[in-house]
Amino acid sequence: MLEGLDSVAWSSFAQPDWNTADEVPRALRALAVSDSQQTADAAYQRTLHAFGNNHAGTYYPVVVPALPFLGQILAEGGDWPRLATLEVLLDLLLSFEPAAGYEIVGSPGIDERELRALVFAGATELWSTIRPFANASGSQRIRQLAMEVLETIHDGPPPTTGRNPD
Repeated sequence: MLEGLDSVAWSSFAQPDWNTADEVPRALRALAVSDSQQTADAAYQRTLHAFGNNHAGTYYPVVVPALPFLGQILAEGGDWPRLATLEVLLDLLLSFEPAAGYEIVGSPGIDERELRALVFAGATELWSTIRPFANASGSQRIRQLAMEVLETIHDGPPPTTGRNPD
């Protein structure tokens, strides 16, 4: 699980000032090995904090290369990692938004893209990974979260509110 995690140049992506160079991969690893509600809750918080300001509900461009790894955790993890990962995805898609100054990423005039659109595109790539959990027997909470994430992806990004400056 988390194949290729160490080959990503994490420091080349804008991220919170408080992150160490390896904070995103460390947070993703913590998410992947959650084995109880307590460790899953802590990993959920740590992951959102590594992506941005989880108290303000914002994220930085470093979230984009992390999305495929969230998919790996969903595909290969146990129930606790799946629950926490689905909650991370739901927050990123539904209630979080780009940190102030990072709404648009890329080279000016050449490859500018809205960060929110990139996050939704990355989540859309996970559709086929998430879909089986929406119909699976087992954890009702996983099924519920999977359905909510899929509905949110289907509905597209909510309007930008402009709240939460960092």
